[in-house]
Amino acid sequence: MRTLFGLLRKMQIILLVTPVKVNYFRKSCTMKKIKPIELLQSFKVFWLLLIFFVISPSAKADHVMGSDMGYQCLGGGKYKIIIKFYRDCRGASAPPSWSLLYWYAGNNQGASTSRYSISMTRTGIRDITPRCSTASSPCSPTNTSYTGDGVEEHTYEANIDISKSPFTGIGLGTTYCDLTFAYNQCCRNAAITTGATWADFWTTATINVCNVNKTKTKCNTSPQLSNVPVGYACCNQAYYYNNGAIDTVDYDSISYRMVPALSSAPNTSVPYSSPFTSQYPLTPYCVPPTTIKCAPNTKTKPPRGFFMDTGTGDLIFTPTKCDEVAVLVMEMTEWRRDTNNVWRWVGKTRRDMQIVVKDDCGYNKAPTIDGPYSYKVCEGETIKFKVQSDDETFSPYQTVPDTTNLKWNKGIPGAKFTVANKVDWPEKRKAYADFEWTPAVGMASDVAYSFTVTVNDEHCPKPSISIRSFKVKVNPRAFSTRKYTTLKCGKFAMAAEVKASFKGVPQFKWSVRDSLGANEIFYSTKKSDTMIFYRGGKYIIVHTVNNSDNCPTIYRDTVIIPDPPQVVMADADTFACFGTTMKLKANVLYGKPNYKYYWTRVVKDTGNSPWKAEYHISGDTLSDLSIPNINRDSTVRIKITDGDGCIFYDTATIYLKPLPKLNLGPDQRICTYDTALFDAQNADTVKYYWSTGDTTRFLRTSIKGRYVARVTEKKWLCFYTDTVQLFVNDTVVSLAGNNQVICNQKSTEIAASHRPFLETGNYTWKDITGSKTLGTSTKYTVKPNNTNAPGGSAQKFYYELLTKVTQGGHQCEDLDTMEIKVNTLPFVKWDPKPLKAQCFVYGDIEVNPFFNQGKSVNTRMWAFENKTPNNVNTKPTTSTSPGPGFARNFIDSLTVGRHLFKTTYLNNAQLQNGNSFQAKVYAQFTDTNGCVNVDSVIQRINGNPMVDIHDSTFCQDLGQINMDQITFRPKVKIGIKVDWTVKSAPSGIDPASILMNENPFGTPSWVFKFGDPTQDNYQGDYKFQLCVEDQLTGCLTCDTVNIKIIPEPTVKVTSPNPVCINWDTMELYDFIKVNGVQAQDKDGSKFEITEYNYDRNDPKVKNTKLLLGHRFLPSFGTGTWMIRYSNAATGCLKQDSFYIYVNDTPNAVLMGPTTLCVSGSPLDLNSRINVAQTKPASATGVWTGTSAGVTVTGASTFKPFSLGSTANIEGPHSFRFTYTDNNGCSDTEVYSLFVRNQPTINITTPKPASACEGSPFAIQSTSKYSDAKVQWTLQKHASGTMSDGTFAGGSTTENTLYVHGAQDKAQKGAFLKVTTTAIANDVCPQASDSIEIILHQYPDLTPILAQTGCVPLTTTWTVNDNRGIPSNQMAYRWDFGNGDTSILQNPANVIYPTQGRYNVSVVANNTAGNCKDTSVTTVEAYPIPVASFTTDPTKTTVALPKFRFTNTSSINSSVFPSNLNYQWDFGVTAQMDDTSTAKSTLYSYGKDTATYTIRLITKSNKGCADTAYRTVYVGPDIIVFIPDAFTPDGAGPNKNNTFAPVAMNYKNAVMKIYNRWGEKLYETDDLSKGWDGTANGSVCQDGVYLYSIRLYSMDDEVYVYSGSITLLR
Repeated sequence: MRTLFGLLRKMQIILLVTPVKVNYFRKSCTMKKIKPIELLQSFKVFWLLLIFFVISPSAKADHVMGSDMGYQCLGGGKYKIIIKFYRDCRGASAPPSWSLLYWYAGNNQGASTSRYSISMTRTGIRDITPRCSTASSPCSPTNTSYTGDGVEEHTYEANIDISKSPFTGIGLGTTYCDLTFAYNQCCRNAAITTGATWADFWTTATINVCNVNKTKTKCNTSPQLSNVPVGYACCNQAYYYNNGAIDTVDYDSISYRMVPALSSAPNTSVPYSSPFTSQYPLTPYCVPPTTIKCAPNTKTKPPRGFFMDTGTGDLIFTPTKCDEVAVLVMEMTEWRRDTNNVWRWVGKTRRDMQIVVKDDCGYNKAPTIDGPYSYKVCEGETIKFKVQSDDETFSPYQTVPDTTNLKWNKGIPGAKFTVANKVDWPEKRKAYADFEWTPAVGMASDVAYSFTVTVNDEHCPKPSISIRSFKVKVNPRAFSTRKYTTLKCGKFAMAAEVKASFKGVPQFKWSVRDSLGANEIFYSTKKSDTMIFYRGGKYIIVHTVNNSDNCPTIYRDTVIIPDPPQVVMADADTFACFGTTMKLKANVLYGKPNYKYYWTRVVKDTGNSPWKAEYHISGDTLSDLSIPNINRDSTVRIKITDGDGCIFYDTATIYLKPLPKLNLGPDQRICTYDTALFDAQNADTVKYYWSTGDTTRFLRTSIKGRYVARVTEKKWLCFYTDTVQLFVNDTVVSLAGNNQVICNQKSTEIAASHRPFLETGNYTWKDITGSKTLGTSTKYTVKPNNTNAPGGSAQKFYYELLTKVTQGGHQCEDLDTMEIKVNTLPFVKWDPKPLKAQCFVYGDIEVNPFFNQGKSVNTRMWAFENKTPNNVNTKPTTSTSPGPGFARNFIDSLTVGRHLFKTTYLNNAQLQNGNSFQAKVYAQFTDTNGCVNVDSVIQRINGNPMVDIHDSTFCQDLGQINMDQITFRPKVKIGIKVDWTVKSAPSGIDPASILMNENPFGTPSWVFKFGDPTQDNYQGDYKFQLCVEDQLTGCLTCDTVNIKIIPEPTVKVTSPNPVCINWDTMELYDFIKVNGVQAQDKDGSKFEITEYNYDRNDPKVKNTKLLLGHRFLPSFGTGTWMIRYSNAATGCLKQDSFYIYVNDTPNAVLMGPTTLCVSGSPLDLNSRINVAQTKPASATGVWTGTSAGVTVTGASTFKPFSLGSTANIEGPHSFRFTYTDNNGCSDTEVYSLFVRNQPTINITTPKPASACEGSPFAIQSTSKYSDAKVQWTLQKHASGTMSDGTFAGGSTTENTLYVHGAQDKAQKGAFLKVTTTAIANDVCPQASDSIEIILHQYPDLTPILAQTGCVPLTTTWTVNDNRGIPSNQMAYRWDFGNGDTSILQNPANVIYPTQGRYNVSVVANNTAGNCKDTSVTTVEAYPIPVASFTTDPTKTTVALPKFRFTNTSSINSSVFPSNLNYQWDFGVTAQMDDTSTAKSTLYSYGKDTATYTIRLITKSNKGCADTAYRTVYVGPDIIVFIPDAFTPDGAGPNKNNTFAPVAMNYKNAVMKIYNRWGEKLYETDDLSKGWDGTANGSVCQDGVYLYSIRLYSMDDEVYVYSGSITLLR
């Protein structure tokens, strides 16, 4: 029967959920509205329900396990309210509908409360119990009271219109913004252990109507919780859970937090039991386990602490209290941007769930879902990733891993979550799925999209479930619009624009490519730019725009550009022989007439002088030009200006005949087993001659020496010579070492060496037999394994050493092999296994006959106790207390071939109760190869039964005894056989007649019979034997015992002396002897009180009990006591009696306590005795006692101080007064008094005190033994005021502030006095102290000046005092703000090595009074820039002596914003204009080879500078002659039938021919073949064609030549 309170609580549940009118007792109703007859009827209903609840099991209502409430916006102010209620199937069933819903209007889930009647109709029931797929539902039948241990989800729905009454006063322009709906059930589960047991259950959902109306949609739907609550957690198993909150309607941002469970709406929390809170609702795994509030760590196994992710809602912990039932509540808040782009919360929902910690989950670990859990993707792109699960087995109990199953909550519409086929899983416990999603353009959001993944492990009967959240952030893509414009003179403009909503700073890229998109012609990273083009046609423009989220868009635009103005020189050869005339003609292909011509020529001297300046050639207004008498290389350029003012050029270069090329390459080095190959090149187009006499192109040799080659050009007979040196290294010999022989299971070392010894070798060892590489170390320890059985044949293993030696930068190598022979271990065996078990009394056991090599001199044996962990690696020792690394050895090897197991080392007492000793015996045998093998066997030693029987004496009057009376071991007779026999008896006694087993067919009961009390002939000595056999092991133990049969005992009593009533306990054994021996426990002694004051019937006789049966307390009472003693231990009863006389004590009476001052007179303690009441007067008294170092013994004078001591003795003191009468009885009384210490006060501020003029001065004092308040008074010269710290006037505290006055300043000091406050009725006088204060001046410092400069900045500082204080009283302390300090008045050489703003201060101290003044300023140390630049290229040829210098200078502007200025010097000493102030620049050098040093000076706006230098090289050029026209008609000179450019001083070449539309017609890598004017077998028509020639120089530099060629037919 529960208490009435419990019944009323249950009654409240009935009132809440039963639709009868009994709600008059709720707080929201008033009694004044109830008529008497209604009240009577209501009470009838109440008591009927109360009776029903008491007698009906169905009234149990603790079925609420949790709930969540949501809502769906239907538009026009209409909402659907959805309540999900989670029912414990072991409790009562749930109703089909509810008619009450509460709502609250307020701000921040505030105040006004109303009940709203609405029918909540159940729309669904489902069983959500976590269980195996084959398990039946524990909640069957559905919604039935008190079924199984399961959870049902009941869904209730109803529609409301918040735009109508009673909700019309909520929203923008009204008092309230929040609309909270509340749902109530009674009651929470009675099994909750963390608080809230039987509490009302409430849950809520809130709409912020104001904020919703500020958004675009003006509507809100709460998140859908796609994952059911997992209400069961396995004890000591990780718990991973996520509600799966998804908002696929509004895509709002959701935040999460733990909140209190509600016992009343809108925000009344349930009570939590300490230490639990809403943030720490249960007991997680913590280290140490003394707290539940440890820092969470989800990466430990198991997870530590209680973790809740406020961004994802992940909930992770490991419950450790296996019978805990807790309540967890998570609140989800929706956030949305309003029309002003401000984030606002628009709604709140909560899930209330009960967690039951289970301890019946078996050996299992929770499955896990691997991360990462957060991803990013650009809108319009596809993201793919794998979601992997795992389920660690619970070793060693779980040997078969669980099968895991994955599913997701479909939280991202349109995404794919494909669970892989089980055959593709790495293991059955590692299910995985592939996630794929392509968010459409326009789906970018500040809020990440999310979904959850659930994994269960099919661990029956209670599977474990884990749920984790994954987030995908969709970033916006960058978009732009492009505009293209064709300008005059071959210029083309491009520009891009982005929208105002663009994310971050836009980044642009322009790439202009040919019609095939293969070759890049122009590149820019500007928003808009202009390019110069040299031929018209179709171009592809690739434009890339990117944002701060790195989501670029690439556009490919095709444009048609008209041909720019262009001129080509016709009828011009690209080379000429000496003295001929060169004719050039300028043909304008595209341009606007009329044209102006201007010819110039650059000529290079034959000597070493630089290129001359360009000069004018006569005939500049003509389109044709003739140059006679060519005798040197020349460059001719035509400049044309057309009618639009566009200027364009063409250039022709004329070269003399070149020399053939020859480069034998660098000197070579080879090994003795190699050969060298030298190539004289030129593809057999020249004549060859070698210094060896060979005339072929190639020369192969292995002999060291110097080789010379000469090549001669066949047409002009020009020749060229080159030389090369060949070196041959020393021979390398690899040394792997000698062959070895070892035993199996042993390792050995192999070591490498080589010749030549003086050169360093690099080794590689290879295990040939095992087909594996060991590594590159010099030495290795190897352990080859012979696979034959012990005693079998040997096996061989081979190892290879590869040695590499580098000499002169060239590496040579050699191989060597060595052999290791591995012998098997000898065959050893124990037989039998295990050895026969022996009893303890067997003694030592010879074990060598049981080992096949037991007789061999090469056999060694030892034995250890067989236990876990085993001690096989320890060393044997005969010590009974083995030290670390040793173990007790039970084998004693007496001689060769004889080994004893020492049973005698054991203790039989430790081998009882089924225990035995088990040892592992090891035998080691060494064969003729030195190989050792070991075998072991178990030897068990069983204990012999323990027998313990005691010699005994018995009174003959007993007649018989059971032999169990003298048997102490064994007590239990199960599993053993017990036999008694008579060994000897007194003369005339038949042994067969005195001992018999009275229970031969059951548990033995042996009885020794020795006649009746009259048969004295049985008195005497007997000997018996007891044999006990262990029926399991057969081990037998026998022992004998002596029994003496005697007559009754003798007892002697000694009467005690009289005692006092307050004496200690008396031991009665002290006054009794039995058979001449003092009585004691267990010898049969017994005492009892028989008389008090000679009266056997006095009540004290019956009511007074001896302590422990043999101790007497004098405090039992004064008078005469009779004690009777009895002894029947031997069966013969003997009794005697004696008296104890107890005397009373005297009575001493003392006066009341008193108080003394430590400085007062001594006290005679006898004056404190009440003589009239102290009896008897004839007794004598003595004072004793020690208190606080003051001792009184015998004397009666107490002095409340100790001479020569300052010990504090204030407080209570006690002394003992002992009053003794003539009987020796005493009374002791304690007298207490109080000692008051003399009050003291001391000023602790040093005297005399120094103070600074104009500043309050703090004075400190310490008082003792007085009131906390003191009194300060002014004395000599004093004219100031005192304060307790607020300057309010007057001071009664020990520590005070003194503000000096005018007289003090004039006298430069003052005197003060402090006195303790008098205490009423105090026995001690007041105390006082005084102090002198001396005043001193403050310094007055001149300001210190601020300083600036470049780092490292060196500074000097000065400061002066304007008060004229003597310099010997002044002290200075500088703090320069850079970590440096100084105590000099004017410090110098203070350095600031790093940039920054520094605060500098100096403190000047008048040390006479510690009076200080401070002056401050600042230092700005500016950074020095770092000058640096790159050159492109670093070297070039005289054909294109142009360099791009890219400035990479930098400066740390983290403190000071900086602007940099630049000064370039290009290193041409003969010119004055080789400078520039641009940041990055171009510069062209003259047509001469040279090395130039470029200098860059970088200077900041603060005047700080740095200088950088680099060198560039201008070398000789590739010589190229390119014709501008050809006539492939088969007539005339052969050289003009093909377009065949001529080049010299190059390595490789590629030539391509294009038509005007950019289509490739011809390609070759052999310039001598040329182009015959055909394409794909067809003849090309007259016209202009474009060429591109790419030449590779001898140092692999690339040169590109492009232009046009005219085809004439």
